[in-house]
Amino acid sequence: MKITKFNRIRARTYYDFSWPSDLPEFADYNLIYGWNGTGKTTLADILRMVEKRQSVGQDGVNDFSIAYGTKTLTPANIATDAAPPSIRVFNRAFIDNNVFAENGATPIFFIGEENIDKQKKLEKQRKALEKLKADADAKKKEKDQKEKELDNFCTGN
Repeated sequence: MKITKFNRIRARTYYDFSWPSDLPEFADYNLIYGWNGTGKTTLADILRMVEKRQSVGQDGVNDFSIAYGTKTLTPANIATDAAPPSIRVFNRAFIDNNVFAENGATPIFFIGEENIDKQKKLEKQRKALEKLKADADAKKKEKDQKEKELDNFCTGN
């Protein structure tokens, strides 16, 4: 499910933001831009809270309401919502935690919990495929050897 709009934001530069009725809802792809200090980082932090399912954000970002589908997401229900929107935020906090971390860069990939079993099954199938390839190579060598012995027998060598 995709986010359709921010119903309300009360944090940082958004003193009392309510989505205007004449403002269109979010589309499939959206570009958010603006001058420094106009709230882009606040929006990214709110979306990161949704991604991480955290009810308390940085620097007091903890009063918002987001519409998605027929549901509303707030800090009160963010951790318990059964199916929150799937979001990935690649902002400064992400870079600091994953690229310039003390222990070096961490791998950047996502495997959903629902895909862990599929990943394990895929690994088993890859191992089985390697074994089958090795068996096929051995059988081909054995076949080639038997054909060579047959040729030698037939030619009398």
